[in-house]
Amino acid sequence: LQLSQLASMQENLSADTRNMLPRTLGQDPDQLDPADRAHLDELARRQTELATKAAALTRQMQATADTLARQGDQVEDQAAAAALAEAAAISQRQGLAQTMQRAAQSTQHNRLSAASQDQLDAQDVIQRMLGELNQQEQRRREILRRRLTRLVEAIAKLVEQQKQQIDRLQNAQVLAGLDEPLAALRRNTLGVQDQARATRQTVAVADLLALAVAGQADAILSLRDLKREPARAAENQALEHLEAALEKASQMRDQAAAQQVRQQRGQLRKAYLALAQQQDDLHDQVQILVGIAALSRRHRAELVELGHAESDLRFAASELQEQVAQTLIFLHLHERIDTTAATVVSRLRAADIDEAVLADQASIASMLRRMAEALEEPQAQSDDFAGQGGGGGGGGGQPPLVPPVAELKLLRGLQQDLYDRTRRIGGEGLDKPDLDRRALLDLSARQRELAGLGERLIHRMQRRARLGGAPQNLQEPERPSR
Repeated sequence: LQLSQLASMQENLSADTRNMLPRTLGQDPDQLDPADRAHLDELARRQTELATKAAALTRQMQATADTLARQGDQVEDQAAAAALAEAAAISQRQGLAQTMQRAAQSTQHNRLSAASQDQLDAQDVIQRMLGELNQQEQRRREILRRRLTRLVEAIAKLVEQQKQQIDRLQNAQVLAGLDEPLAALRRNTLGVQDQARATRQTVAVADLLALAVAGQADAILSLRDLKREPARAAENQALEHLEAALEKASQMRDQAAAQQVRQQRGQLRKAYLALAQQQDDLHDQVQILVGIAALSRRHRAELVELGHAESDLRFAASELQEQVAQTLIFLHLHERIDTTAATVVSRLRAADIDEAVLADQASIASMLRRMAEALEEPQAQSDDFAGQGGGGGGGGGQPPLVPPVAELKLLRGLQQDLYDRTRRIGGEGLDKPDLDRRALLDLSARQRELAGLGERLIHRMQRRARLGGAPQNLQEPERPSR
């Protein structure tokens, strides 16, 4: 809340500084009339106060992060500590307070252009800090998943040790001395129980481990009394509780991993939609210029700027491509977007625009939206087999960001687009016997391309099924009617 207030105050002050700029531009401080001089002093004072607030808030955030890291054992505390520490680190690395103070000094000396730039830099730093705090839920999920993974590994070791103890009892001719290794196992179980109880979300697992500890204690007493059958029954009971705890913890770990991936998937989908909207906006701006018969120098300058904006969009799309590097259909579409965007950028910068440029921009927006649609919720079906081929040892592999069902949905969408395009060309062909063969050849090439991608996707899914079990709830994509 304090950081949001700081952002609002800096934004208001930046606006006031920009409004003052035309009135004092080019004048030395001693040339200003008293009213303007007083106004500058007031702006500088407000900026200095903000710099002081920023420094104090940064120290407060770091101190709170240190306290939570030392004393807060709960997942929420650790997530808050990590978010606060990183936000404070951003402020320190980027010199937030120093930048604000520099803006105050520039204002004092009527260097308002420099002050405005420093103020914009400060606003950017604050937004980055807010971004880190807004990632707290994502950090919480990641910390919980890591804790659950460690807990599952620890309980799995207890299960193996308990089985070994049961085998040792089964094969022993005499019971003397068997209580010592079981006592060591009980101490290990108590330690894992404490680990589970330290996290609020895993108290139910700790309760199951407590039952296993009780069974182990009964078995130890029976062994010391040289009673074989009661000891065997108690150890088997302890094993049942350990296996129940392992199953419970494994389920929680898998759920936490799935939730984390769903959140990341939603963020990726939003990023695709945002880029598609940006591409639509650029398309609309270019469309206005396409209709102009003779482009002026100003129009050409606008096209160069639009080319820069298209280049930025291409770069943003390539950054998203890194998140889907292990996919097939998504990666293919990213490569097409990159190639198409490169052509658009080149033609915009050269002021060489026509309907083909608009068509390329529309195609980029369509491909981005197709990828967003393929990631759309509900994801219940995809999560059922998203983890196939993941880590061994009873599952628990991190589900893929893009599950196989999303690839199928994307492939189906691309086939639908191709089908619609085929129908349009077919209709045009009735009235245009001399239809441009390049359109037909491109259509044929796209269809062969999709066929090859489909075969590769099927091969990949079959291989995944052989390695990790057949995926569940896999539906055949709908086919357009002939």
